[in-house]
Amino acid sequence: FRMVIGPAWRPRMGCTLMALSIAVFLVGVAITHTVRAPPLIREVLQIAFKAWQEASAAKGGGEDVQVSGERIFTTLEMGLYNGVETGTPIYLAIIGDVFDVTTGAKFYKKGRSYHHFAGRDGSRSFVTGETSGQGLSDDIDGLSDEELAGIADWHGFFMDHGTYKKVGRVVGKFYNEQGGVVREFPWARLRANQEANEALKRQFPGCNSKWTQADGSTVWCTTKSGGIDRAWAGVPRLMKREGGQRCVCVPPVRADAAEFEQYGGCAPEAERCKVRAPATLA
Repeated sequence: FRMVIGPAWRPRMGCTLMALSIAVFLVGVAITHTVRAPPLIREVLQIAFKAWQEASAAKGGGEDVQVSGERIFTTLEMGLYNGVETGTPIYLAIIGDVFDVTTGAKFYKKGRSYHHFAGRDGSRSFVTGETSGQGLSDDIDGLSDEELAGIADWHGFFMDHGTYKKVGRVVGKFYNEQGGVVREFPWARLRANQEANEALKRQFPGCNSKWTQADGSTVWCTTKSGGIDRAWAGVPRLMKREGGQRCVCVPPVRADAAEFEQYGGCAPEAERCKVRAPATLA
């Protein structure tokens, strides 16, 4: 006996199969994350759910995969790789990029220090240290450039890691359902800031410093202080900038500029100064 499906029924059948697929996925998620389901039903649905996952992978992820070949994760899918289920890979995301960190399970699995990063994009938390609520999200609004640079450093850590591998993108603040860019991370601005800071450090190198219980803090300048070889030594001055202050070596001809503060009790031309209240040094 063979059932012949007419043209009028084929669209309905397609919708039915799609609905069934979605139902299997959602029920699978619910059952695989509860311990109260009857063992037999739980096992059957786990098998069905894994079969659905394998079928999706065999198709290359269906409509959620870009031409680039990167897999696009929904937040629900990301939650499946949260380090709770033994034997399941552990994924985390930062600024929308998803990394397989299974080899670092000792850090990311349930009960470990960085478990809160697993199964989600917790970009903000990498610099704020928050482990719940809005602080554990991909929302980077309101962060300073210094904090954004910290996120960039963490992203570089995962990109350059020997065993953590990038496996796709997650839908959220940075990518849409097709993997297209929703919001650009400010890479160009951060690079420009870094170059400006490096140029400033070459222009005004950091002081040498030491501290002893007897003498307190001492700062001084040489022709190699701050790691910059130069013909002049300079004089120690406190340079205050947005986000902090540091001791820098300034050429004598620039030492009286308003942006620099002379250390109290130290001669204007001295290359070495004892600091009564320890300064914040570079």
